[in-house]
Amino acid sequence: IGNAEPRTTTPQAKATIAYATLLSSCPEDMDVEKAHVDKAQKLLDAAAVLKHSVHLSSIRNYAHSKSLYDYKMYAFIHPSAERCSAAFAD
Repeated sequence: IGNAEPRTTTPQAKATIAYATLLSSCPEDMDVEKAHVDKAQKLLDAAAVLKHSVHLSSIRNYAHSKSLYDYKMYAFIHPSAERCSAAFAD
């Protein structure tokens, strides 16, 4: 079809890069029962922005990034931060 963009075949990744972040504590005034508000949401937003940025620069976005590297995200959770870490379990 005349206006269709050419298909880009994604090559196999050369390697998988590990990206790690640390959740060392929960915000002091975070209400665990209302984890969808303010400070807890900011934790999730920051993690989502990091993952999105990595994704855009990876082979998973090859058509635009031309990267040959995949990624795997990890979160290290300090025991004192377990109460606010549920969203990082996936």
